[in-house]
This record gives sequence, C-alpha cells and structure tokens, in this order.
Amino acid sequence: MANHPNRNWKRRWHVDHSAGIAVHVSGLTALFRQLPSGDWYVETANELQTVTALTEAGDSRAKAVVERWIWESNELLRRALDQQGKAASD
Repeated sequence: MANHPNRNWKRRWHVDHSAGIAVHVSGLTALFRQLPSGDWYVETANELQTVTALTEAGDSRAKAVVERWIWESNELLRRALDQQGKAASD
C-alpha cells in the first residue's frame, strides 16, 4: 500500500478555505459553494478542459480521474469544516 498512487493525495491540493477555492496540481479548480439549506457543493471552473487534457495525454479514464479529484476537494472542505467545528467547541 505504500506505493499506492492515491497515497498522500492531500499534498496535491492547494486550498484557500477563506476564498472557498481548491486547486489541484493538474490545474483543476474547485469552488466551494454553500446552498441556502446550509449544504455545500463543489463547482469546478475547468472540469471539461481538465478531462480533455488528460484524454489528450493518453489517460483512458480521464473522466473517472477528474471525478475522483472532485471527491477529494469535497473531502478537504468537509475535513476543514470539521476542524473549524472542533476548534469552535474547544
């Protein structure tokens, strides 16, 4: 498992929680948006371009890879919100 390609996936992201933006090393940009219900969702600024670039580079699973990265950005947001909640309750 030490050489799994998804190991340390968090290092591949730069997250600006105050701006609600996460950027993957690939260039995929995720924008965090909060719905009136209080739920969060991720909107991507360049998902189609990223899929196209991966496909042109020979990745036959480009769409699935980008979907994984969108999941990762959601997970980073969720973890940050959990940490904020813990810090506020301390």
